[in-house]
Amino acid sequence: MKRFALLIPLLLAAAPASAQVTIKVAGPTINDTTHNWQKIFKSHMEAKAGDKVKVEIYPASQLGPMPRMIEGTQLGTIEITVMPFDFLAGVDRRFAITGYPGIFDDVEHGFRTLHDPQFKSSFWKIGDPKGLEMIGATCDTPTTYVFRRPVKTLAEFSGKKIRVFASAAEREAMKRLDATASPMPLDEVIVALNTGVIDGAKGTVTVWTPFKYYDVAKYITRTDEALICVIKIASKQWMDKLPEDLRRTVREEALQADNENMPFILKFVNQSYETWKASGGEIIDLAPAEKAALKQKLSTVGDMVVENDPDLKSAFNAMKEAAARTRK
Repeated sequence: MKRFALLIPLLLAAAPASAQVTIKVAGPTINDTTHNWQKIFKSHMEAKAGDKVKVEIYPASQLGPMPRMIEGTQLGTIEITVMPFDFLAGVDRRFAITGYPGIFDDVEHGFRTLHDPQFKSSFWKIGDPKGLEMIGATCDTPTTYVFRRPVKTLAEFSGKKIRVFASAAEREAMKRLDATASPMPLDEVIVALNTGVIDGAKGTVTVWTPFKYYDVAKYITRTDEALICVIKIASKQWMDKLPEDLRRTVREEALQADNENMPFILKFVNQSYETWKASGGEIIDLAPAEKAALKQKLSTVGDMVVENDPDLKSAFNAMKEAAARTRK
């Protein structure tokens, strides 16, 4: 018995410590709102979990273009990915509804809507069957258009070939503007603009400015038609294998990072416009009458797209109801 008691410390010393969990957080952009979220999440996770985790952040598509990042997250080779909702339309078409025109008043209203408890209880679960757990969401910026030549009126959209997200709503919106929709990954856009393959691109100033689009297409046209919202998805396969306490921490700190990122989002959008102008770019705002006409043209895009798709229609109507509940 005495000899056994002496062995206990030796056995404990030889027992392996719990393995440190590495969390790779991928995203398509750098020095912007999504990158800032990555940094906030990393800081919080490592402070909260200590030596249990090591968080590595990979902005600017360092782990591959967005389709590869999505696949990697589904397979569990990437633990968390941050990107606009629209790029997940191929996983589940309901993800694209956050970019439909005419739903949100501003980025703060978009945040309140996506975090509305009733809406969240259903919408945040739609990726689960595809191996993606939604752990966060923000609306980071209004959509804008960047063009090689100035576009000041709705009539000047006519005939333009414009890069958009790959969703039915984006194609329908371009159709109503008499423009040609040209879906393509973000990492191909600046080359397509530079070579004249496309005339313009729909997206956000928080991408145009950091990536210096003003060198190839100096005109931004602001329309205030919709928001670009950003999803944070974790590999469900990976999450399911985590100890319960660490799984809970990931979810809590993702939400905390969403909240803490909002002031940065608001500031960064304004700074991006100022940097754009200081770098030689120009900003064009549609006249009030033009904006009103655009709103009218696009007001029924979402309703038309979802009409014959019960699942899509249900999600879209739930989002509109949440937007109504959270409107100030």
